[in-house]
Amino acid sequence: MFRKSTGKTCMEIISLERIEAAKKLLLRNYNSKETCYQVGFNSQNYFTKIFKKLCGMTPGEYRSGKLAQQGVTDKEFNR
Repeated sequence: MFRKSTGKTCMEIISLERIEAAKKLLLRNYNSKETCYQVGFNSQNYFTKIFKKLCGMTPGEYRSGKLAQQGVTDKEFNR
């Protein structure tokens, strides 16, 4: 019934919410491992798999790309 009303399964919606939260953490100087556990994933490999499936890139690629758009390098960001 849930899928009929939203077009997505309950787990898909939970994963989408977790990945949106992860995007915010990645841009707040959290590394991929910290982010994975903060948003409720139990496996970093599974987190990366789901992140890549939904975003088209790994968490590290996302972070590097977003920082580059803002004109900040990873080295500067980690100070």
